[in-house]
Amino acid sequence: MSITKQKIAAFLKSPDFFKGLVLALAMVIPLFIGYSLDYTSWGLSIAIGVLLSSTSDVQGNFRHKVIGIITSASLAAVSTILISLVHDSWLLLPSFTILIFCISLISVYGFRASLVAFSGMLAMVLTFVHPHSGFDLLLHAGFIFTGGIWYLSLSVLLAHILPLKHTEVLLATSMELIAKYMRIRAELALGNDNPEKQTKRLLELHELINTNLETLREILLTARAESGSSNLSRRYLLIFIELVDMMELAVANSANYRSVDDKFSKYPEIIDPYVDIIFELARQLEHIGEALQSNIKLETNSALQSLLKDAEESVELYVQKVGMPKAREGALMLRNLLDYEEKQVQKLVSIERILQNLVSKNHLLKIKDSQKFITQQDYSFKVLVENFGLQSPIFRHSLRLAITVLIGYFIGSIFQIQNSYWILLTIIVIMRPNYGLTKQRSKHRIIGTLIGAGIASVIVLLTQNTIIYGVLAAISLVLAFSFIQKNYRTSAIFITLNIVFVYALLQPDAFNVIQYRVLDTVTGAALAVIANFLILPSWEFMNVNSFIEKSIEANCKYLKEIDQYYHNKKSLPPTSYKLSRKQAFLSLGNLNAAFQRMAQDPPAKQKNIGDLFEIVALNQTFLSASASLGTFIQNHDTLPASTHFETYIEHIQQNLNAAIATLNKEEHRESADPSKIKEASKILESKFESLSAKREQQIEDGQTEISDDLRLRLQESRLIADQLKWLHNLSENLKRVVSNYTR
Repeated sequence: MSITKQKIAAFLKSPDFFKGLVLALAMVIPLFIGYSLDYTSWGLSIAIGVLLSSTSDVQGNFRHKVIGIITSASLAAVSTILISLVHDSWLLLPSFTILIFCISLISVYGFRASLVAFSGMLAMVLTFVHPHSGFDLLLHAGFIFTGGIWYLSLSVLLAHILPLKHTEVLLATSMELIAKYMRIRAELALGNDNPEKQTKRLLELHELINTNLETLREILLTARAESGSSNLSRRYLLIFIELVDMMELAVANSANYRSVDDKFSKYPEIIDPYVDIIFELARQLEHIGEALQSNIKLETNSALQSLLKDAEESVELYVQKVGMPKAREGALMLRNLLDYEEKQVQKLVSIERILQNLVSKNHLLKIKDSQKFITQQDYSFKVLVENFGLQSPIFRHSLRLAITVLIGYFIGSIFQIQNSYWILLTIIVIMRPNYGLTKQRSKHRIIGTLIGAGIASVIVLLTQNTIIYGVLAAISLVLAFSFIQKNYRTSAIFITLNIVFVYALLQPDAFNVIQYRVLDTVTGAALAVIANFLILPSWEFMNVNSFIEKSIEANCKYLKEIDQYYHNKKSLPPTSYKLSRKQAFLSLGNLNAAFQRMAQDPPAKQKNIGDLFEIVALNQTFLSASASLGTFIQNHDTLPASTHFETYIEHIQQNLNAAIATLNKEEHRESADPSKIKEASKILESKFESLSAKREQQIEDGQTEISDDLRLRLQESRLIADQLKWLHNLSENLKRVVSNYTR
C-alpha cells in the first residue's frame, strides 16, 4: 500500500474522522426529521444545540466528558435566552459585552472549561442571526439543550459500540512520537550538523509526548478507579506503564553526547551498532503502534537480538583496538549504554507480550496509589478570585475579547456589512490569550477561507445542480469537524465550502455569500491580531519566569527523590520517585511551550530569548542526566550511597535554589564550600581507580574473564561519578545563565 493510501486509511479510521462523522450525523438527522414533519425551525435549533455542546467533547475521562457536554448545552441555552431578552433594547451591548467577559473568564478552570466558555459565547453570537422572543424563545433554548443531550446520547452509544478506540489511537500516537524522539537522540549521537535545531525538535516532541501520556493517564487510571478493569483496559494500562518507562529511558539514554564524541570519534564503527539499535527500536515501536491502531497481526522481529549481540562484540573490539587500561572508561560507557538499550528492548518485548495477551501477572499500582498520578483540576472559587485582576493572562484575554467583539459589532453596524455576525464569530474562534497563537490562527483562517472560497467559486461556475451542492455540503461538514483539532487551515477550507453550499441551496446568489464571507473573515482576523497587540497585551516574557521556576523546582525534587531511593531502594516503594519524575517531565514540557509562545511574539517582545533557550536546553539536559542516574539506580544492584554522593547532591541543590532565588531577585548566600566538591570528586575517582587496579591485578594473575560483580561495581563507580560531575556542572551553568537572563 502506498504512503498516501496508508495516510487516507489511517485518517478514515481516526477518532477525529469518527467524531466528525458522529457530529455531522447528529446535526443532519434532526434537520431531516424537522424538514419532513414541517418543523424545520425545531430541527435547526436541535442541530445548533448539537454544534454548541460538541465543542467540549475532547479526550479525557468519561465523567468529565459528560459533565462538559451537559454544561455546554446548559450555558448555550441560558446565553441564548439572556441575549434574546435584551436584543431590541439599549441593554443589548452592555449585556453582550459583560457576558462575553464573564463567560470567557471560565477558562481559568482549564482547557475543557475554555471549550465550555466557547460554547456559551458562540451561542450568543448565533442569537444575532435570528432573534427569538416569547414562547418561541423558550422552545428554541429548550431545543438547544435537547440537541446537547441528543449529541451526548449518540456519543455515549457509539463509544460503547467502539470502546477504547480513542485509547488505542493515543497509545499508537505516543509510540510514534517516542519513536521519533529516539531517532533524533540517535542522530544527535552521530554528530548531527544542526544540534540546536534537533534540540528544539526534541523539546517539541517532549511536550507532545507529555500531553498524550497525561491524557492516557487520566483516561486509564480514572476509568480503573471508577468502573474496575476489563482485560482489554488492563492490558492498555500495562502498555501505558511500559511506555512511560521507555520515555524515561529514551530521555536518559546517551545524554552526554560530548563524552561519546570524545571517546569514539576515531572509532565510529564501535558506536554504530548502538545507534542501529535505537533506530530499530524506533522502527519496531512504530510497527506496534500501527498494529494496535489497525488491528493487524503483530509481526515478531529478531533484528534487535542480533544488533544487541553486535553491540556486545563492539565492546570487545574497542578493548582490542585501544587496549587496557586506557580502554576501560570507554568500555564501561559502552556497557552502560548497552544496559539502557537492553532495558528498552525488554520494555518493547513486554509491550508485544501484553498485546499478544501473554502477560498473566498484574503489575498495576493499587487504585489508591494510581490516583496520585492523575493531575486534578482545581474548580474552587478561590481560583476565580486569584485570576480576577490584570496580573492574570486569562483576565486580560477576557477583557480584551469583550472589547474587540464590541468593536467588531460597531464596524458591522456602521458599514452595514451583510452577515456581520461572521466578524464576531471569527473574533471568538480565532482570539487566544497570547499574540503568537492568535496571529497563527488568523493566518490559517484567512488562507483557509480564501482557498475554500476559490474552490467554491469554481464549483458554482461549473454547476448549479442543487444535489451536488447538498452532497458537497454534507461531505465538507464532516471533514471540517474532522480537521478542526489537527489542522485549522484545512478545517477553515471545508467550513467555508460548507457555508457557501448551504447558502447556495437557500438563495441563488452564491457569489455574494462568498464575497461577504471573505470580507468578514479578514475583518475579524485583523481585529483579533491588532487587539492582541494593542489592548492589554499579555506578552510571554511577563509570565515565563514562573515556568522556569517550576521546571527548576521539579528537577530539584526529582533529584531529591533519586537520592532518597538510592538510600532506601529495598524498603521504599517507587511511587514517590515516579510522581516526581512525572512532574519534572510535565514542567519541562510547560517551560518549552512557554518558550515556543515567546518565539511567536514580535521580536521586540522576545526579551532575552537566547538566554531563555539556553535555560530550557539546560533544564532538558539536567533532566536527562537525572533520569540516567535514576534508571541506573533503579535497574541495578547498587552499593549504599556514600557521603560523597550526598556532598554532590547538596551542592547541586544549592545551585538550583540559588538559580531560583536569582530568578525571583531574592537574596541568597553561597553556602557551598567548593573544596568539599573537589574532595568528593577526588575520592569518587579514587574508588574507580582502586577497582580498576584490582581488575588489572586479576589480568596479571591470568584471570581474563571479569566477574559480573566487579563489572557492576566498575560500572556503578564510573557512571555515578560521571553523572554527579555532569549534574554539578549543569547546575553551575544554569545558575550562571539565569543570572545573565535576569540582568
